[in-house]
Amino acid sequence: MIPSIIGESFSLIAAEVQYLGLPAIASSNGALIELINDSKNGVLVSPGNIDDLEKALVLLLDDDSFVDKLSLGAHKIAESLLTPNDVIDRYLKILL
Repeated sequence: MIPSIIGESFSLIAAEVQYLGLPAIASSNGALIELINDSKNGVLVSPGNIDDLEKALVLLLDDDSFVDKLSLGAHKIAESLLTPNDVIDRYLKILL
């Protein structure tokens, strides 16, 4: 769960849990919206909205098949976007 109220430039925890094949529940702001596709590899909620957060938690606790789908999507996203070479390439683009 990544309930950030203020947008983050990069969420290492979101990247790490996805690489482990775990779906994340995260606020829909900052770089989180680039890493998490709602209902594909995690669940996005409105920043600061406790009701949305509760609904997302209950959904993941109650629906194992949905969690399995998100887990598979999380691992695929991490493998395609978060490899060491991809990260290095992105840093180089920023620096050069």
